[in-house]
Amino acid sequence: MKGNGDNDKLLIANYILPEQFVLRNSRFCGSLQGKPIECIINGINIRYARYVTYHSGNCVVDDTVSARMEALANWLVDSPRCSLLLIGGTGSGKTSIAITLAQALQLDKVGVCFTSATDIIRSFLHDVNGDLSLQKYFRYRVLVIDDLGLEPTKCYQYGTQYTPIEDIIRKRSDMRMITIVCTSLNQNELRERYPASIYDRLGFEYEHLFLGDESYRRVLNEKLIQQQ
Repeated sequence: MKGNGDNDKLLIANYILPEQFVLRNSRFCGSLQGKPIECIINGINIRYARYVTYHSGNCVVDDTVSARMEALANWLVDSPRCSLLLIGGTGSGKTSIAITLAQALQLDKVGVCFTSATDIIRSFLHDVNGDLSLQKYFRYRVLVIDDLGLEPTKCYQYGTQYTPIEDIIRKRSDMRMITIVCTSLNQNELRERYPASIYDRLGFEYEHLFLGDESYRRVLNEKLIQQQ
């Protein structure tokens, strides 16, 4: 796992060529292939607990967290939908879950890029050829886009308006590529923010995991206070 400058928060090796893309039913090419669902759930639980503990000093794996990990494993194994939409309020655990999935897929030797919607826009605007800079987002088996909805509503380059986020979501969806999106926007806000072509993809081609509005950080803080 290594950084990629200011543009990508997390980059997992194994950069692949377009002709190497695969569909959902053959997404596993390494450690996860052929594993029973129980093993995958257990592996995701362990990675999630390690990540949260490392960054917060504590981890509460209650029934809610366990149910989320089971839902993630079921999506990885059984869902006909290639992509995943994580919806929840600030601090609900969207980014932690997305990074946990990225780490699990890293062990599966799958090319994964973790970035944010704002970083995609920033990268596009800073590149002389913005369209060319977007091509890298179609060369990963898995793309994680954090904080969808926090990016600027309008993106201009040399006086021309572009829609990089919409273009990425649309093309990856058409190519049946695995995309994991985190957002604090609810269904109505997504419908108001993005055109129908994007909302339909997010609404019907993505598996949804609703995390609620409760802050998991607050839960962890209360747990730490109780232990003192």
